[in-house]
Amino acid sequence: MAQNDDIEKYKKFLYEVLRPDYLKTVKQEEEMIQEKHEYEILLVSVTKIIESEAQSLMTRMNLGHHVFANAEIEDCSKVIVKMTGDMFAELPLDRAVGFIEKKIEILGQRAERIQETASKIRAHMDYVLSSIASYEKLL
Repeated sequence: MAQNDDIEKYKKFLYEVLRPDYLKTVKQEEEMIQEKHEYEILLVSVTKIIESEAQSLMTRMNLGHHVFANAEIEDCSKVIVKMTGDMFAELPLDRAVGFIEKKIEILGQRAERIQETASKIRAHMDYVLSSIASYEKLL
């Protein structure tokens, strides 16, 4: 009877601790990759504005839920960039490019660290599962 209790204890640890931690880590990684992708799109847009030397620009803006509106940017010399959380800053294009490149690099590093953590948790899960299977074979 104690043997079944041991197996249940490890299964409980697997499903109540490791699995939720793994899913949370994978979600964090996906969010980090999505944010990095958004900054990459912004970098391409800012670079195109710099190269075109445009004074004004016509664009289509996403209002959400696939609803778009035409917009005109009258002053293309500055761009508003999300710094962190809910803090935004209006930066000249050249400073924005430097900031965006650094932010992409930092987000990439964070995503790699989160991916390493997810891999470690997944390896721990696999180890617990294989240990349970081996233990059950012995019974």
